[in-house]
Parts: sequence; structure tokens; C-alpha cells
Amino acid sequence: MSAIADAARRNRPRRLVEAALGLAQMWLSASTVYLLMLLVNGRRPARADTAPEPAQWPSMLVLVPAHDEESIIEQCVTALVSQDYPGNCSVVVIADNCSDGTASVARDAGAVVLCRTDPATPGKGYALNWALRCLQDGGEEIVMFVDADCVASTNLCREVARAMSNPQVSVVQARYDVSNPEASTTSALRAAGFLLKHVIQPRGRQRLGLSCGLFGSGMAFRRSLMQEFMWSTSVTEDIELHLRLVRGGTVVHYLETGSVTSPMPLSSAQAHDQQLRWETGNTEMRRRYALRLIREGVAAGRLAPIASGLELFIPPQSLLMGASVSLGSTFMVLRRPRLGILGAATAAGDAVYVVAGLAFAGASLQTFRALLLSPGFMAGRLRVIGGVMTGQRASAWVRTRR
Repeated sequence: MSAIADAARRNRPRRLVEAALGLAQMWLSASTVYLLMLLVNGRRPARADTAPEPAQWPSMLVLVPAHDEESIIEQCVTALVSQDYPGNCSVVVIADNCSDGTASVARDAGAVVLCRTDPATPGKGYALNWALRCLQDGGEEIVMFVDADCVASTNLCREVARAMSNPQVSVVQARYDVSNPEASTTSALRAAGFLLKHVIQPRGRQRLGLSCGLFGSGMAFRRSLMQEFMWSTSVTEDIELHLRLVRGGTVVHYLETGSVTSPMPLSSAQAHDQQLRWETGNTEMRRRYALRLIREGVAAGRLAPIASGLELFIPPQSLLMGASVSLGSTFMVLRRPRLGILGAATAAGDAVYVVAGLAFAGASLQTFRALLLSPGFMAGRLRVIGGVMTGQRASAWVRTRR
């Protein structure tokens, strides 16, 4: 008996490791199943808004936060001031702590310009809250936010107003695409990520009755709602604002008939700061909101906050795919074939999600070709994620290098 007990004690650490790896594999597999569910529901474009055009078009305020965007602000403003919109639309650029000619270029392009100088509080959230306070007596019914590096489709304001003619719609997120997928492998792979996160996933969420999410640009709110929810000042202010809205009972509506586009960095080095900011924000939002959303959703019997909380635990696609392959191989070495097969099936499911999702979203041939070089891109993403996990953080907003 003592020999059996000694053998059991010796094997206990291995069994604990295997159990921990098994739980990790279950988490990865559950994440993949959820993504595949969104894929199935998001394979077709969201149904076009069939609401009739309103008898009186609502007045609209478009805010464009900009920091040293002299080279690109003109095309953003030009697209907004030339909207095919029958109602009143005011375009206001917030030149935030600028050291270049952003303000004068925006003004010449037709925008109203507010200049903010406060080096102690730089960043998008601070700039937008300041502008909303300055313009609180404007009376516009809808407030829309477009980033300075984005170009809006000519029908964006019209389609937003049509969607919000439904009194049950308080927040709209327009489709957000990459404008330069053909420029480099890095931009093509970013385009792939955008198509999955900004097209397939919100389509699926909307069909399931969930909140589609906020993407940082092309977002529109009823003015009354913005008086209740101020902008977050975190490094991922759009994600935090969305989670606060969901906690408050507001579901974001996805709009695919109007859109914004933005260029992505051309190299991994240029994209590093942006990726670090995203991963830092995701980690912070998971810590602060995930369990709270799940708990409150269960207590209230509401699916949207539960799903939003659980989604915060879904790994980035690079980590999901890499970890599934690694764990599947590890289980085969440990002679745990069932878990090994589960790992292989999870990796295969991830591949189906990516390839089929890109096809359903209308990805270009260049984007599909870039997938052949995705292992190097994934390695870079994993280095950023590993840095965040070991304490590296983006403590403030930093302009993406282009």
C-alpha cells in the first residue's frame, strides 16, 4: 500500500498539470464554439434598415478629435461636410494639444474648430468630454464621432438618421473597414482582423439580440444619452463606454449600409504602439468589468451583459490559434488522445472561422494571400500580449505612427 501511495504522490504534480491544461483547452474550445456561432449568424449582411425616411431629418453634430493630424484631416472633414444629408449637420474638429497646422487645415476644409491645450490630460476621452461640455447648449439630436484618420461614406449621416428613427435605437455603430489592405502584408492582416471583428462578429451579435459593440469611430448617440454617459479616459475608451452602456441596459445597433474607412500602419514596428494600447485596454476591461457584467446579467436575466462579460475572456485570435495547436500537441505527447483531438478540432475550428469569415465579409484576394504570412504577424502579436501579461502597459494614448 505504501508503494501505491508513494506512486500516487509522485504522480500528483503531473495530474495537476494535466488538469490545468485540460481546463485551458476547454476554455479555448468554448471560445471557438462561440466564435463559430457568431460566424453562422453573421455570414450574411445585416438586414437593411427598412424604416421610411423621417418627415423631419434630425439635426446632427459630428465630432472629430484630432492630435497633430495636419496631413490627413482635410480628407476626413471634406467627406463629412459633403454628406448627402437633407438635415442640419455640424462638423466640429477638436484640435487637441496640436503642434502643427491641424486647426487651420480643418477650418479651411469647412469644419468648425475647437482648440484645446491641456498637456496634463491628453487623449481622446478628455478631448471629447471637453468638447461636449463646450457644445452642451447646441441642441443637436444626434451626436456622431469620427476619428481624424477616417473617411465616411457619403450616406453615413443619412443612414444613421434612418436607423435612429426607430425609437428603440439609441446608439449606432457603422461598419468600420481598412482603406489600404493592399499596401502591405501588415495592413492586409489588419484588414482581416477588422473584417472579423467589425463585420462578422457584430452581424452575428445583432442577429442573436446582443449588443454589437463600439469600434472607436463611426459611432452615433442620441444627445440625451451622451448627457448621461461621459467618455471614458482609458486607453481603450470605446470598449469601456460600450461596457458601461450595456450595464445600463443600452444595446448598440449595427449599421452596415453606412461606413467609415481608415488606413492601417504599413509595418509591425509602426503598429506596435497601437497594438500595445489595445491589449493593455483589453486586459484592464477584463479585470474591471467581466465578472461584474456576468453577475449583473444573471441577476437581471439579461443576455447582453452576460455575453459582453464572457467575450472579455475570449483570447485574441493569434493566441487562440497558437495555444490550440500547442495544447493539442502537448496532449498527444502526454498520451491524452481525446484532449489532443479536442485541441486539433479547436485549431481547425479557428481556421474555419478565419477563412470562412473573411469570405463572408468580402475580403480581397490580397487579404487572403497575406494569411500565408500570418505566423510572423501572430508572433509579433504574441510578443505584445506576453509583454502586457508581464507588466508592460500603455499608460496614455499615443498617436499611431504612419
